[in-house]
Amino acid sequence: MKYIGGCHKMKKLPDEIIMLNKIIPAEIILFDYRIDSPGVYVIADLNNNILYVGEAKNIYKRLQRKDHPINKKIPGFKFENHSIFCLIYHDDQKRWRAETFLIAATNPIYNDIKYLYGCTKKRKR
Repeated sequence: MKYIGGCHKMKKLPDEIIMLNKIIPAEIILFDYRIDSPGVYVIADLNNNILYVGEAKNIYKRLQRKDHPINKKIPGFKFENHSIFCLIYHDDQKRWRAETFLIAATNPIYNDIKYLYGCTKKRKR
């Protein structure tokens, strides 16, 4: 695993990402979302609060979509005001496990977690 810089604004990785990388090691951790690779991406504010976790076969294309869930949930969302980093996984199973682990561990406020637990219960924000 290697770390590659980019437009990263965080001072350090959140503890959940470090823990995940010990359980399901990423091939590369990027502090930049402009990459055409499969993996898990994490959107966080500048205080290390994880807002959204997602997975994609092509991270760059997914984040460029106008109908991305984060654009619907945060009006006027701009990537420049948030930290985005990516964990590259070419294996589908590892990618899905990593996304599920991060959502369960961090409980991001903009993720819909009902599919994780098979319920439709509303979550307190």
